[in-house]
Amino acid sequence: MKGVDFMVWYWNAMPKSITIAVESQSISRAQLSQRWSCSVETLKRREKTGRLRAWKNGRLVRYRMPDVLDYEAQGSIVADRLSKGQEGGAL
Repeated sequence: MKGVDFMVWYWNAMPKSITIAVESQSISRAQLSQRWSCSVETLKRREKTGRLRAWKNGRLVRYRMPDVLDYEAQGSIVADRLSKGQEGGAL
């Protein structure tokens, strides 16, 4: 089997549930900005400073849910809001 033929066979042989599982474990910028009640620009700033990890595929930007949950568990969102003088610190 040649290289390209193998790749096509391998892709077709892979269970499609793997792709669905990966997509269900990630969220978009718009979804994360709604979840955290912040702007997309804020998320971009956090990416640039390295505080928030994202993966990009062309123009599509996604955040892995384990990374999002870790960030929330560290209390980083609450700390960001308190440093800006916002009340509550709700997610």
